[in-house]
Amino acid sequence: MTVDYRRYALYMLPPSGSALARFGAEWLGHDPETGDAVEPSQAIAAAIDGDVRCEATAAPARYGFHATLKAPFRLHAAADAAELFAEVERMVAGWRAFALPPLAARRIGRFRALVPESDCQPLASLANACVIGLDRFRAPLDDAEIARRREASLTSRQDAYLLSLGYPYVLDEFRLHMTLTGPLDDVSDAAVSPVLDRLLAPLLAEPVEVRDVAIMGEPADGGPFRIVRRCPLLPTSA
Repeated sequence: MTVDYRRYALYMLPPSGSALARFGAEWLGHDPETGDAVEPSQAIAAAIDGDVRCEATAAPARYGFHATLKAPFRLHAAADAAELFAEVERMVAGWRAFALPPLAARRIGRFRALVPESDCQPLASLANACVIGLDRFRAPLDDAEIARRREASLTSRQDAYLLSLGYPYVLDEFRLHMTLTGPLDDVSDAAVSPVLDRLLAPLLAEPVEVRDVAIMGEPADGGPFRIVRRCPLLPTSA
């Protein structure tokens, strides 16, 4: 069945079929590979109350477990999806796969997210390429979108990026993070964070590889984002 999408985005996802990808789908309750709802694993269900988890993950669930390379955008009137897909494939074909630095669940403001313990220049460079190289496909933000983003009390630099590139947290403002929760108060964070640390520890023992860039689509019916296409990077050197 053909799906119409109202917005697209470029994501870094855990490798397809990996334990981390399965955890992300089970934790957030959404599988971006299929677009289907996912029940929590027995380990998750035993570790945390279902209502607590659902409330904590309500905001990020519709986007899936990911790191943003280029934030969701509407296609420019003069562009079409086929052109976008072809350009993404052409662009990433020159990039070689790489491993992320060690990851850990940390609090970012009021959210919990997986973040690297050190800088990852290959991913930052890949994100910059996506942001700048694909911006000709992006329709300008409307006034409501700009106003919503400005509710976050942006710096002058972030506001300039919002107006010029459609998203405030790009280029030197980019920080790799894979969102695990929505905003948490201190009580909720105290309940959720130890569970995440315990469940994620065995999954993060090995490096997470970046093997492709995922083109994501937001269905026109308002459903959660799903994978439209994975565009592979070159294999790592022997």
